Amino acid sequence: MAKKLSQLVPDLKAALGDGMRDAATEITNELKKRGPYWSGDVEKGWMVVQGQEPVPNDVKARDFSEVPERRPRPSQPSPIAGGVPEPDLSKGYAIGNRMEYVDYAADLAPWSDNRDGTLRYEHPGADQGAEPRWWTRYVQGGEMQATVRQAMEKQKRAKGF
Repeated sequence: MAKKLSQLVPDLKAALGDGMRDAATEITNELKKRGPYWSGDVEKGWMVVQGQEPVPNDVKARDFSEVPERRPRPSQPSPIAGGVPEPDLSKGYAIGNRMEYVDYAADLAPWSDNRDGTLRYEHPGADQGAEPRWWTRYVQGGEMQATVRQAMEKQKRAKGF
């Protein structure tokens, strides 16, 4: 059935907004699944905010004078901290992690306590359930873009486009 012209723009805006929200949710859940997991702090630190301002890395690391016991990764990611805001096409979304050491966990920076410049996955016994350079592989390797494409296609079909 053909859409009424008067309904075309509202339906298109709804599809775009819902697709953006679905993409932000799926991307965040993928980051939770792909990232390292030890205590669960990094996994729980991922969040989605409205707008383009980066998520602040304002959660300090716990005292690691005693290394916490490694917890098994749950079969499903924890809920996204704060949920995903309603879409606003003029603002978009930013996805980030509140942990102050997220750059180390994402293999984007060497561990600060070591002077040899090694990354997380280069340490002996450092297997924390994440592939080496997991962040770069997901974000720059095309998989994140595929997640966005799938979310947008799903909403396009749902809205009859």
